Amino acid sequence: HRRRSTERDIAMARSSLVPPAPLRRVLWAVALAAAILAPAAAADASPANGRSMGYLPKSIPWRTLKEVRDAGFLAANERPIMYLVSREGCPACMKLKSSVNAGGDHTESIKELADEFVMVAVSETEMDADDEIKKALNPNGKHGYVPRVLFASGDNVMAKKVTNRNTRGAADPKIGNDFRYFYPDAESLVVGMTTANTHFEDVKIKGTKKANKAKRIEEERKNPTKKKQTKHKKGEGGMQGLEGLMEGIKAQAKAQGANIDL
Repeated sequence: HRRRSTERDIAMARSSLVPPAPLRRVLWAVALAAAILAPAAAADASPANGRSMGYLPKSIPWRTLKEVRDAGFLAANERPIMYLVSREGCPACMKLKSSVNAGGDHTESIKELADEFVMVAVSETEMDADDEIKKALNPNGKHGYVPRVLFASGDNVMAKKVTNRNTRGAADPKIGNDFRYFYPDAESLVVGMTTANTHFEDVKIKGTKKANKAKRIEEERKNPTKKKQTKHKKGEGGMQGLEGLMEGIKAQAKAQGANIDL
């Protein structure tokens, strides 16, 4: 059942791909008319308040693409970044939005996990305006499906290996896409965010170990006697352990009436 549901969701994502040229012209005309006739509404929809697209409860602050690209922000940031790419009117995007706002355990889990990330909502229009961003947030190629969720380190290095395992093998032979960054509902998003959080925690631990090792090597290089002292202490510890073992054997033998001289 889960597989059939995933296949339906992927079919919905395929429908969100770029529409035919005539339809695109109609859509552009509608968008232009809306921009002219309702500037106030367009301004209100702007993510200037740090919350964009309204995917999650308003208690979660959404950052803008402009904010997270700022060098000062990235220098001070210690949390990994989650990018949600969507398109206005996309059926699969609306399904995800409905799912994550439905309440219940998955919604609460997403709200809790959001504290571990810098949450960034990106529209395709915003993404397409910059080739560098477009390439980073559309790693499958030019035919982008939506919604897509991608994760990056705190300094904005994309973690391309963090994917949705239930969809990454589903390929569209017509355009050569796979859907590894497609998350159709709240349940899959919880799994993805949890996986990403674990990934970045592991990277952090490995980084700390590597830094400590480098620090120790540098200290030993500056002070060679310290390395000898460390080896000597290790040797002493081994001898003490051996002496303790021999004493234990003697005590056991004595208790059994035997006399062993080690």
